[in-house]
Amino acid sequence: MQIVNTATGAPTALGQGKILKAGELQSLLIANAQATDMADPSDAELTQLLSQVDKTQKRTIWLLHGCLRIDHLAAVLKAVSPCSRVVNMLWDKEAVFCRSQDSHSTAAVLEDERLRIVTADVPETQARLVSTLIDVEAYVAWKPVMGLHVPPEGIEHLQRFYKSFTEYLNQKAVGRMTQIHSAHLFLANALVNAVFANPINELGAYRDLHKNKPILVVATGPSLNKQMPLLAQYKDQFVIVAVDPALPILKSHGIVPQFVVSIDPKKRPYWKHNELDDNTTFVIDIGCCPDVAWSSNKKYLMTSCHHDVHRLITSLGAHASHLQTGGSVGTSAFNLACQMGGNPIVMIGMDLAWTGGKDHADGYVSQYSREILDARHAKGFEIEGHDGQPVRTERQLLYYKSWFEQRIQQLPDRLIVNATEGGARINGATQIPFASVCEEIAKTQLGPCVPDPGQPWAPDFEYIARYAGELRRLKEEVDALERKLDKGIELIQKIKKTPKNSVVRQIDEINRELTSPDNWQLKTLVEMMGQAAVAATDQKIKTDGPDMDIKGIYKAYKSVYYSAKYGVSASKELLTTLLGLLDELITATEFRHELLSKHHLNRWNADGTAVSKPSAAGANR
Repeated sequence: MQIVNTATGAPTALGQGKILKAGELQSLLIANAQATDMADPSDAELTQLLSQVDKTQKRTIWLLHGCLRIDHLAAVLKAVSPCSRVVNMLWDKEAVFCRSQDSHSTAAVLEDERLRIVTADVPETQARLVSTLIDVEAYVAWKPVMGLHVPPEGIEHLQRFYKSFTEYLNQKAVGRMTQIHSAHLFLANALVNAVFANPINELGAYRDLHKNKPILVVATGPSLNKQMPLLAQYKDQFVIVAVDPALPILKSHGIVPQFVVSIDPKKRPYWKHNELDDNTTFVIDIGCCPDVAWSSNKKYLMTSCHHDVHRLITSLGAHASHLQTGGSVGTSAFNLACQMGGNPIVMIGMDLAWTGGKDHADGYVSQYSREILDARHAKGFEIEGHDGQPVRTERQLLYYKSWFEQRIQQLPDRLIVNATEGGARINGATQIPFASVCEEIAKTQLGPCVPDPGQPWAPDFEYIARYAGELRRLKEEVDALERKLDKGIELIQKIKKTPKNSVVRQIDEINRELTSPDNWQLKTLVEMMGQAAVAATDQKIKTDGPDMDIKGIYKAYKSVYYSAKYGVSASKELLTTLLGLLDELITATEFRHELLSKHHLNRWNADGTAVSKPSAAGANR
């Protein structure tokens, strides 16, 4: 049984839970061996258990419920495929399966790498813990297995468990798909946008700036329309944090938000540069579309929501504060309000559903085609709305809803108000009409009165020169890696039926260099730029790993090398182009947005599709 470390100490809203370690299990088994009044499970239980598992189902998570004997658990492990996993879930520490009389067999079962044993009093906690054990890439299915010894309260426990478990897996799947399809975009954009990432533009000065002030988070759900007249009347009572597509809607009603948040790696700006207000601070994720960062050079904060991107760009000298996100600009805006100390935090336009059959408020400038939106609607389903009536939504919006509910539970000392008056019900948030919120806040006179510490952006050409030097060094490392990968592929071609020791040693040396922690910058760059290819190779290795022979192993090495070459090629193209831009920028007398187009780094059309590059002959370099 693999030892899995979990966070301890800081309580969560879901309560405490635990993944039992082998030593603890041994102690519990001994302590409860004679104290338990449970009758020995019969052979009938073993028969029932084995009837529910199938060795032909590979890469499956088997979720075992009920008290089990060690020898029965051993039989289940023997009956499932080598690349599957067995999770035995206990309601509490007292519900311990019967101890085998054979201590050696007990130890063998507990040391099985495929086994996980989880205990938690609260089913939601148990669901969270179990979900952390599941790699959504490596496993294709999960199946419940019921024992005979499920406590009377087990039905309700299981219902709550599987509801939460499904939500957590959905979150992981959405997050993983976003990683595969967008990681290279975030990194490529970040390397371009790092031009702006000097120390003056970090979030530190804004932490708790508006502590115990009312902060209004404005999203663009369909229900926003009904709130706009009230917001125009009470706009001075709030610190307004708006998602970027809300900016033109607010502007049309004469409302200037103090903050506008942008995180999308593909969507171009929802504004024209000459329309921006000097009193608005733009909070821009470093991985967002370059056209956004390069067209909003007013007051702005540079943030980063992606851990690997943040680690890499800061190691290259860039400065970007971490801002947690749940995958959408609305979740980032909410977390910005949290970091600034908002209390209460009020949300409007946060429908997370298609209220009245609409996907956005009137005035929203959609960057998706009608066909795409209609296809999403067709796949939707109904959930509970804010008023108890059903409302239609989609899986991705449901993921954001779950994120908000979990995040709110982590803020017990904050008043979180959902004044959307439409869309999905956000559990944990207080439901109050926006009119009542405005009237109450107007009485308290808690409105914004703290000056914004932000400063207009000005290019730091010394920083840009240093940054260019780091990129040039990194490109040299990419070139060296390409030569090593080519050598590795050549060596593997030499291996026939019997690997030659000298060739094997050379391949092992290349593998050690590729996995060395000293090369983490290079590894991060190449893996993220070739994420789709790397993910496909990684999944295949995880799938076939247990059944690989020596030929399969070297075939896997070859696949890894080729997927890495894909990332190398993308990295070289990006770095070469970016260095051309920086060299020109350093010698320029002024900062010009047009340089993005000149060097073909404005990567996205208005509809989010990739800009087609001109031929090499026609490129203006």
